[in-house]
Amino acid sequence: MKQQRFMIKAKVWGGLSALLLLIVIVVLVSFFNIKRIENQIGWVIDDGQPKLIRALQLSDQIHHSSALLVLYLLSHDPSQKKAYLSLSAELKATFEELEDLLGRVQDSYLQQRLAQLKRHLDAFYLFEGRLFMLADDISKNQPGLFIAKTKLIQISGSAQIALGDIVLGIDEMEDQDEQLINNIHELQNKWAQLVSVAQSYFAFREQASRQGIDVFLSGVDQLHNELIEAEDRLTEDQVDALDEFSDFREQYLHSLDEALVIHGGESWRVDVYVVRVELIPLMGLINKELKGVVEYQQQSIIETNALLVHKVNATLLVLISILMLGFGVSVVIAFLANQYIITPVIQLKNALGDIAQGDGDLTKRVHIASNDELGIAGEYFNQFESTIQNTLEKVSAISRGVYDQSVRTSDAIDRISLNTAVSISLSELTQKTSENIHRKSESIESQSLQAAVQIEAIKSCADEGAVRMNEMSSDAVKVAQEIETLKRDINVLNEQSKDMLGFVDVIKSIADQTNLLALNAAIEAARAGESGRGFAVVADEVRNLAVKTQESTAQLTQRFQSNYASNQVLVSQIGAAAEIITVLLEHVSGTDQAIGGILTKVKLLHKMSGEIVSTSKDQSKASVEIEIIGSQAKTLATENTKILTDIESCSNELVDGSNQLNTLLSRFKV
Repeated sequence: MKQQRFMIKAKVWGGLSALLLLIVIVVLVSFFNIKRIENQIGWVIDDGQPKLIRALQLSDQIHHSSALLVLYLLSHDPSQKKAYLSLSAELKATFEELEDLLGRVQDSYLQQRLAQLKRHLDAFYLFEGRLFMLADDISKNQPGLFIAKTKLIQISGSAQIALGDIVLGIDEMEDQDEQLINNIHELQNKWAQLVSVAQSYFAFREQASRQGIDVFLSGVDQLHNELIEAEDRLTEDQVDALDEFSDFREQYLHSLDEALVIHGGESWRVDVYVVRVELIPLMGLINKELKGVVEYQQQSIIETNALLVHKVNATLLVLISILMLGFGVSVVIAFLANQYIITPVIQLKNALGDIAQGDGDLTKRVHIASNDELGIAGEYFNQFESTIQNTLEKVSAISRGVYDQSVRTSDAIDRISLNTAVSISLSELTQKTSENIHRKSESIESQSLQAAVQIEAIKSCADEGAVRMNEMSSDAVKVAQEIETLKRDINVLNEQSKDMLGFVDVIKSIADQTNLLALNAAIEAARAGESGRGFAVVADEVRNLAVKTQESTAQLTQRFQSNYASNQVLVSQIGAAAEIITVLLEHVSGTDQAIGGILTKVKLLHKMSGEIVSTSKDQSKASVEIEIIGSQAKTLATENTKILTDIESCSNELVDGSNQLNTLLSRFKV
């Protein structure tokens, strides 16, 4: 064994350690630079960006809140006011967050901007109550419009009434001057137009409406002066009404001038004036301060980004230098690995390739001038060749013995295959016989099933006949009972008829006696003469009634006798029917017993047919089992044949393998 100095493991670990050291250096340099970059990015994310975002958010909220405030002033919608108040609370919260963020940094510029911004926001909050008060009080917000609504409308209405009184007095005027009447109507129209144009101007502030006020006002003044000059032609009521109109006109013109001065100026609507003159400049100052904060933060972020770029470039330069050094170390490691590892491995590979491809000389040996694992592997390879050489000599001898045994095994398999073929023929014959038995058993079973079905039908008919006979017997018994009851009822009726005849005889006897008494009464009345004439009439009527009673009694007797005779005939017929039904019951009972005997025989026949079917099924099942056994025997025999064929094939392959093994062994020099 050679003296071991530097093993492959030491060589490989040395190279890997050098590469690993370079990787560690790269990782450490990257780590420290990434931490520095992370700190800068952390400042941007945790400090710079929140300030910038809060400043932008504050600017957006201020503009939004001012817009909502203006919308409320224009629409007086409570929802706009509620939205403004909610956003104003958010605005204060956002400013407090920004103030807290900026207060953490000792930066005089930001502190100065923050103080200015706070003063401007406090001034902005002061506008809230002032503008809300103006929105709720039209007298302070739009004084011109308020004068028009409270004074001008009332005065114009009173003046219009006075003009109406003047118009109503036209019919009482002595001087019906057409020009004067036209002036009165024209003054009324001009006044109405003046009031309408004034209302339009106060509503829309259109210049055309303002010019219309002057036009219609001059027309009213002219017509008013003409009416004053013609007062002597007016009635007293018209003059009084004209004086009232003059007073109302002076009041209206005074209030109109006051309202026009206010409504025509820039502050005609105070809230809009305040927004335009005071709030909008304040918003400009707030935007200026916020813009300064945003630009300052953006500049800080830009400087931080430039610093990050510089650090990243420096880190890349260091990493490139380390990678170049690593590339040089890798080239040295590759050269040493080729000299002391790869070349010996190729020499050992070639030796193994000669043996693996065949026709190898097992007497040749490998010589590797190395003290590491490859040199030891070369020595082990030489020992392996010696071992293989000895083993192949033994294998060659064993292969010849296997060849002789394979030939004898092949002869025995041929004889077994012949016997298996005879077994297959017998199994096929048994299977065919079982199939014939099975077909006949199936035919017997089918015919037995048909007979069982017919017997079942006969049994059903017999059961139904027995049920019908029982029903008929029950019905006949019921009929007999009903006839017996009817017979008893008719006998009772006959007895009652006899009693009625007795009653009729009594009535007939009473009628005869009544007739006799009436005859005696008539005789006595005849003896009495005139005094008994009335009694004679009564006696005659009584005798007539007795005669009618006798006739009716005779008719009743005749009818009762006829009914009694009919009842006697009916009793005799019912008796004959009862006898017939009794005979019928005897016949039904005999028929029921006969059907019962038939039903018993049919049940016995049905049971026997069931046993025949069961026996046929058992026979068919047995034949099927025989057929299955024969098929299984044939299958087993076939499988045995295949197994023997496989064994024979294996034996032949074993013989061929032995021949090939001998051929291969002959290729090696041992």
